Parts: sequence; structure tokens; C-alpha cells
Amino acid sequence: MGTTWGRAGAIPLALTLVVGVALGVVAGIAVFRDRGIPAPAPLPEVAAAAAPAAAAVQASPLPVPSPVPVEAATTPEAAVLGFLAAEARRDHEGSYAFLSAADRAAWPTAPAWVAAHADLPPITGAQVTEVRDDAVVTATSLDARLDPVLGLVPARAAGTWATVPEGGGVRVHFSASTLQPSYPSDEGAAEAVATWAEARAGCTTAAQADAPLLGSPALADRLCGASGALDLGAPGTLVEGERTLPLLDAYGPEVFAWARAVDVRAPVAMTVVAAPIGESWLVVAVLPPTG
Repeated sequence: MGTTWGRAGAIPLALTLVVGVALGVVAGIAVFRDRGIPAPAPLPEVAAAAAPAAAAVQASPLPVPSPVPVEAATTPEAAVLGFLAAEARRDHEGSYAFLSAADRAAWPTAPAWVAAHADLPPITGAQVTEVRDDAVVTATSLDARLDPVLGLVPARAAGTWATVPEGGGVRVHFSASTLQPSYPSDEGAAEAVATWAEARAGCTTAAQADAPLLGSPALADRLCGASGALDLGAPGTLVEGERTLPLLDAYGPEVFAWARAVDVRAPVAMTVVAAPIGESWLVVAVLPPTG
């Protein structure tokens, strides 16, 4: 699956609208932005004589491939649901049994597959929305988070899970599968920044991520006790430049796809950056004002 959400080079979904994850040998899941995906339902219960003797060198043994399940799933839907159910239970050895031969070549053993999950967004549920001859589409729920390894993991995404006929049945071609994240409306970003700025003016904190503010947090401190009406611009995407380097360093180039910037024109000029964490927008950075 060509994928994940995270820093470029870590597990990335290289989000430009496509976010790509670099997982060792695998091409991760490609991820694209989208909206309006229905809320997913919980998943069901996948040497020469004169020369001194050379020290013996022992080669490391090659990994022993894990056994392939005797029977493949009978349908694409059964294969995908079995795979996702195991993933949701955190039974990664179980989900390994549903993988295609191509995936098992990338991860020759179940432990290798289990270890790869350190760089994959955790799946918590899914609901089938479409079944194709070579893929199954699901409304997928994920363990939403924003961290330095995975970067931004959305709460919801549309998964297109590729399937292949194999072993007399069907298996999941994870490396060819995609996830398309769904984010809350941009209007929520403006609302979050307004709530945050009003709280800061009252010398308290609200609508802010549980992490240190990136950028220029001293600007936020200047709001405490500031007088005058709050004047905000419309939310927009971040523009890459010197002032956004802290965000780029923290979350990789994907930040330019998911972050929203709102200019605060008064009572203290600054640009506030919000992230769609779960179903809400939360402030993650304060930058010097433009212009």
C-alpha cells in the first residue's frame, strides 16, 4: 500500500493532495484529500596453506517466510473485510494472512509486517461503500492524531483496497491500495482560531492542540489583555516560506496540504495555523503576520 501519514521520509503519504508513506521496502498507501465520506461502522471479528587461518564468518540466516494461509478468501469483499477486521483488532499477524504474494515479498515474515505498523495509521473501523472486480472501497475510521512520526492522521478516510485473484481465491494487494483522507470543513478552522484568540485575549487557552505552539508563540502571549475587536481573515492554505519552516520541520511537506492559516489583523497582528485533528480544528502554530 503506498502510504501513510507522516513526515516526508518517515512514513509519509506524500501529500500534495497525495500523501505518500515511505516504509522501508514498501511503497505505502497513497493518500489524497477529500470530503464528505460517511462515518464508518465498527468492523466485525486477519583460505592458502601458508596463510593464517581466517576467522570463521557466519552469515546471518535469511528470514523464514511465514506460512501462507491454505485458503484465500472467496470474494474481494470477504478478503478486505477480513483484513480490516484483523487490523482493527490490532491482530497484525492475522491481517498478514490476507496479503497478496507481492506484499509477502515485501514483508517476508509476519513479524516484519507487524513491525511495519509503527509507521502506519491505525485502523479502527470500516464500512463497505463499493465493491469492484479488483478493489473494495470503504469508509474507514482511523485513530486520529498529530505526531512527529505519523504526522497528521485524519479521523476518516476513503480506502480503496486493491484485490488480486490468488491461491484459488482473493487476497488484498496492500501495496496497491490507497487512502483518501476526509477533513472537517474549513469553516471550522476560522471558528477555532476565533475561539482561541478570544480565550488568549482573556489570558486563558482554548481550541489549542495539546503540544507546544510552533513558530512565534510570543505573539500569542501578546494577546493576553489586548483591547480592541477581533478581526480575522478567511482560512487559507499555508504558503511555503521562511516563516513556515518550523511547521515544515515538524510535520514535513504534507503540512501544506492539511493545515489552514487564518490571519489575525487585530488586536495583535499574526497568522494562526490550525490542524484538523479528529473532527475538530485546533491551533498548532502562530506565525509572524504577512506583509
